[in-house]
Amino acid sequence: MPRHSPFVARDLNADFALLGLNILPSWVAPRGNRGRETFFKAFNEYYENKSHESASPLAQSRYKIDRQYGLTIDDTARFEISMCEGLLVNIVPAAFWSVFYIYRRPALLAELRLGLDQYVRTSNNQSSGRAIHEVDFKNILASYPLLTAVLKEVLRLLSTNASGRVLLKDTLLDGRYLLKKDAILLVPSAEVHNDAFVWGADWAEFNPYRWLKEEAHKVPLSAYRAFGSGSWPCPGRAFSLNEIAASLVMVILQYDLIPAGGEWKQVKTSFHINTSVLTPEEDIEVEVKPRYGTETVDWRFYWDGEELV
Repeated sequence: MPRHSPFVARDLNADFALLGLNILPSWVAPRGNRGRETFFKAFNEYYENKSHESASPLAQSRYKIDRQYGLTIDDTARFEISMCEGLLVNIVPAAFWSVFYIYRRPALLAELRLGLDQYVRTSNNQSSGRAIHEVDFKNILASYPLLTAVLKEVLRLLSTNASGRVLLKDTLLDGRYLLKKDAILLVPSAEVHNDAFVWGADWAEFNPYRWLKEEAHKVPLSAYRAFGSGSWPCPGRAFSLNEIAASLVMVILQYDLIPAGGEWKQVKTSFHINTSVLTPEEDIEVEVKPRYGTETVDWRFYWDGEELV
């Protein structure tokens, strides 16, 4: 066990704020409650107008499954808030940080490009004479571990979520910390992800190679909590990682990013109760150019042989 405890527990009976939010949201959090109702109303209209029929396969599949199991349109509209939070509130900043950490390290960017180039199939467009580069994301994610290591390291450093559990019985941790039955146990990922006891002396450094070393297998599974841990990790973790990785591959292969002033500056971060990933407090101005040597290339991207448009 670490020398300090990363756990926080509180008594359910004493948590009046949580009780109030569950029973009287319009009184306790009127502004947030109005915002949620506006969101739900908009999605109700979206589905009633059948706008989802021209949306992405993901949106269409979610709607189809909800109908299959007897959920109402109102149910579906209310469930969508969790999907939007996951896609926009967490995946977008996670993708930003991945680009940021890679492009400010030229050696890592060069290594990733060298590895990813091996998965690019090249042909020629007979009509235009331009080269065609084809990339299948599934092949990369299944067999290129450095990309996955980069994403895991980004999330290790930027995760701010806290897994919540209810204690089923009195539990004594490390012979010192008594957690009482029926209390809520919160396990903040930032505390665990920044613990030298678990990650070593370089715990504060961005080092994706730590995930490729033999020592990585000695880290307890519960120590990496970007998507929670135990029996109930985030069910969308694979989808999220694949989405971020695919976006990252497209950027790395196609574009050079040159920061204004020629130097990547350190970015201040902030957090919000709804986020699981720290968000940047400021924009970074960059010049976007086609990657050197690929100015006359047409790119096509696939997932398991199916072209993405």
